[in-house]
Amino acid sequence: MNKIRDIVTALLLVPLCAGASEEGIDDRTGLPRWDAAGDDVRVRLVQRLPDQTRAFFIGRGFNAAQVDRIAGHCVLQTIIYNDGGTPIVLDIANWSARVDDRPGDATVQPRLMSDWQQEWTEAGVGNGPRIAFRWALFPNQQEFAPGDWNMGMTTWPVPPGSELDVHIRWVADGKPHELVVDNVRCAQAAANSVPNQ
Repeated sequence: MNKIRDIVTALLLVPLCAGASEEGIDDRTGLPRWDAAGDDVRVRLVQRLPDQTRAFFIGRGFNAAQVDRIAGHCVLQTIIYNDGGTPIVLDIANWSARVDDRPGDATVQPRLMSDWQQEWTEAGVGNGPRIAFRWALFPNQQEFAPGDWNMGMTTWPVPPGSELDVHIRWVADGKPHELVVDNVRCAQAAANSVPNQ
């Protein structure tokens, strides 16, 4: 019981960045993107079409069933910048999202690289595709020095077409921070695309 109380207390102490997210169109892809900033951190989430994700991973050696498995998730290109003067540390295992069609405070967490890699190992996926997958996804854990940035895909275990309020969490100077990117729409599957399995 004390552990639960400590977790709840810690979450209540997380400062929530007040900056509202802003929707626009990504210059490179022409797809919707969402930007949010606060506490010297900027985040950009960009839609990835399910067929775009399929094509990317087919080109890296995955088979059709495996790419359908990935594209069955909400896949977002995720870019994070540390614009402040203090290093930040993040672990995407601490991120979450509220989903539009789930009741109350139900949340999901992003699917972690380690979970995907275990699945690929058990499925007998070769070393080359697994390495390409690791480089394409946003790292599970990372430290950003001032001025650092990184990008990679995050995969959310909800179907394409879902809407999310994504909670990005990190630590700076030993203190937890949170930034919410709201009303993020996962891309719909095209009407003529390969069905998810």
